[in-house]
Amino acid sequence: MSLERIIKKQIHALPQFVRLECPPGFVETVKNEADEILKSFHHAQKFTPIVKEETDCVTLEELDFAGLIELSMRLRSASQIWWRILKCRSRGKDSLRSRFAEFPWELYFSKKSKFKITTDSTASVVFHERGLKEIVEESLSKFEMESVKENWDFIIHVELHRDVLTVELALAKAGLFKRGYKESLSAAAPLREDIAFCAISSTLQTAQTYQSEKVSSPDSVLVPFAGTGTIGFESVFWMLNLPVESFQNILVVNNIVCKRSETYAFINRKIASHVEESMLKSDGFKVTFCEKESSVAEALQKNVNYFCQNSMFKNRISIEVIKSDFFDLDENQIVAETKSHLFLPLNPPFGIRLQNEKNFDRGYDKLGRKIASLAKKLTLQGKQLSGFVLCASEDHWSECLKHLAFMKTTTKHFTQGGLHIRMLQFYGASSSISPSLPSPKEMDSES
Repeated sequence: MSLERIIKKQIHALPQFVRLECPPGFVETVKNEADEILKSFHHAQKFTPIVKEETDCVTLEELDFAGLIELSMRLRSASQIWWRILKCRSRGKDSLRSRFAEFPWELYFSKKSKFKITTDSTASVVFHERGLKEIVEESLSKFEMESVKENWDFIIHVELHRDVLTVELALAKAGLFKRGYKESLSAAAPLREDIAFCAISSTLQTAQTYQSEKVSSPDSVLVPFAGTGTIGFESVFWMLNLPVESFQNILVVNNIVCKRSETYAFINRKIASHVEESMLKSDGFKVTFCEKESSVAEALQKNVNYFCQNSMFKNRISIEVIKSDFFDLDENQIVAETKSHLFLPLNPPFGIRLQNEKNFDRGYDKLGRKIASLAKKLTLQGKQLSGFVLCASEDHWSECLKHLAFMKTTTKHFTQGGLHIRMLQFYGASSSISPSLPSPKEMDSES
């Protein structure tokens, strides 16, 4: 039997299992995006996928191989997609060696492939990860493949729990969050791309379900304290349904032996068409970055220039960098330039990017006043406001929240670099908002 027929019989014809690694605190957000993709597959499916929400991940069973390819190409919120390529029982080192010797590596990987190998061994005879890794490396060497510490082609994770052996292949070479849309990294970038995307997705999805009135998609995004631009760029990914490979090839589904190039190409064309539709619906969509530090603003402008060169939307979206303090921006101008819905994602430098500094409560107090003033002016013009503030402490969160009592708010929690972050999400404003609500400047003078 030819290799192609073996692959079709042993891989393509069988249902697949994948594990979606989620940013801490965003399992529900990842599941929601996965559900949406499953409902709108471009490629016909032979099986009915089963989606399960676990403590720190999302699993999908009974997934068609074409569905596995499409999911990896369209999912943006997960940190990594792990494809299970082996699960079996194995007792002792001899049994492990036998299992790996029998495994058809050649159906997945070509000779000379290089691997980063991660291992996890718990409650098993092979009680330490190093011993497990050595057995894997021994097996790979027989197929002229090798384990390396850098410049790998693939990442495989091998887990042995009691006597159950599991081998997973990472479908993104270095993580789905390695988007590749930044030219300059000279400024600090505290939020990873997948976390930023999840924060945006969670906020805008909640806005759709949390409010009784109809919520339009944002036509304007204002990003204060912009840094290297992650939050603004991820807003574009969300609005235009951009695929993870918009800027560089990060997936391995087209590099494995059992690939289906024609399926990959078909899905790629469908995704491009969907992006085009989203762009037409989002005509006039504008992103404004606000950054007061000159060196940071210069680096950000390089990133914007690089981002806007993408052929998928070149010269068709407006992205601007303003060198200014957010608190000095003309609120009336912001309102005038918003057609119907302003999205305001805030990752303030006080408390998160400057964790060791103290007495930043005043900054969050001022920020809450600024949001309240903008909400008032937008509401009086019949326009909507949604957004979030990332708060690194309960004090910062409460200082900001106390000024938004007239708005609809929710708070979600996640971790970033070991830091517990409270994400204060705010939506719209009450129609009975008092027109006498003072502006931030007036509030400052009163205090």
